[in-house]
Amino acid sequence: MKIFKFLLLSLLVCGCGKGDSPEPEKPPEKQYPKPVLVTPAVDELCNTGTVISANETEVTFKWDKVDGATSYTLLCTNLLTAQQATKTALTSTSTNFALQRSTPYRWTVIAQFENNRSTEGEPRRFYNAGPATTSTAPYPAYLTAPELGQKFSSAGNVDLQWKGASAANNALNYDIYYGKSANPPLFLSGTTSTSFKVTTTANSIYYWKVITRDNNGNTSESYTYQFSVQ
Repeated sequence: MKIFKFLLLSLLVCGCGKGDSPEPEKPPEKQYPKPVLVTPAVDELCNTGTVISANETEVTFKWDKVDGATSYTLLCTNLLTAQQATKTALTSTSTNFALQRSTPYRWTVIAQFENNRSTEGEPRRFYNAGPATTSTAPYPAYLTAPELGQKFSSAGNVDLQWKGASAANNALNYDIYYGKSANPPLFLSGTTSTSFKVTTTANSIYYWKVITRDNNGNTSESYTYQFSVQ
């Protein structure tokens, strides 16, 4: 009799286990569209805008409407000074900025959605033209690796990488400044490559920047980045 009760209890327990329902799958996270920038165009050489003074022009920025966006933020950065101009809470898909003439800029648009979500458009560069000149300086190099403030766990070789561009499509070469000083010394001159491998030592902080030069002798200077090695 005891054996029969044990078998009956086991069957009841197993039967309850089979009736358990699996946990429901989480719905996929909603994907929000990114803004598509329209004007100024990619690497536009002679964006003229409307001249408002000897030193400034008013430039019009346009982008496509983003479905579901409640507002937009426009970011425009002076590539010579790193000064950033911002317009927030925009509800239209265009706006104007007064910008310095004869100056390269980088711009993008951030779309805001409900639930504090946002997306950013692919950044663009353009050269805000000044009075007519025979040539234009190249864009400052965009340092891509190592990232600013990146930390390496051990000493060894580090690959410095950057991107260069000329609105006039001129041939470019680069001077690399690299070292442990916040004002790094010249390390390599006249390379046409956009990467260079350097050797590091432990417990050190390194600084580096790139001077871009075109075949007309025009130059531009990147920001100075730093990284550390433990």
